[in-house]
Amino acid sequence: MAKQYTRVIHWFRRDLRLTDNTALLAACRASEEVVPAYIVSHWTKKHPWTGPKRQLFLCQCLESLSKNINHLKGALVIREGDALEELTKLVNE
Repeated sequence: MAKQYTRVIHWFRRDLRLTDNTALLAACRASEEVVPAYIVSHWTKKHPWTGPKRQLFLCQCLESLSKNINHLKGALVIREGDALEELTKLVNE
């Protein structure tokens, strides 16, 4: 069966898992290519709940996610800035 899309971006936000990730699974089923992306937004960095320990944990999770995606012959795109602006740039690449 032909895929609905040639390329889609899967924006990882809170659910940084590859397994049991329904949105990621739907993207894989609908598209020939899935571009996995994570945006470190300035908004997130300003909140008190993103202290140093939580930021370290996030970095460790992103490193693990990136390695797992690399094993599947993919590459996690990590950007920093305004989420809408960064996603728009990624779409236009």
